[in-house]
Amino acid sequence: MIDLRNAEKSSGNLHVPTFYVSDGSERLSARGGWPNAEIENVIKEYDPKLDVVFLFLRLDGDVFHYNASDEPAPPEAGEQSRPRKKK
Repeated sequence: MIDLRNAEKSSGNLHVPTFYVSDGSERLSARGGWPNAEIENVIKEYDPKLDVVFLFLRLDGDVFHYNASDEPAPPEAGEQSRPRKKK
């Protein structure tokens, strides 16, 4: 989630809160669930092995979603971004 509603600008820097929310998580429960039925359906239908869903909480109260698919797939991209252990 990219929370534009709670973005702050100070000393010339822009801070936009971002966080990971998974279906069935405590964080999702604390937020009261998915913002609407459309987003809930997008989450239920996407394949986390192939896609990433970005949710933008807009200033006007609306929610915009973007489903990104690319190479490498999300699990591989996550693995590649982790520091490698020296042998």
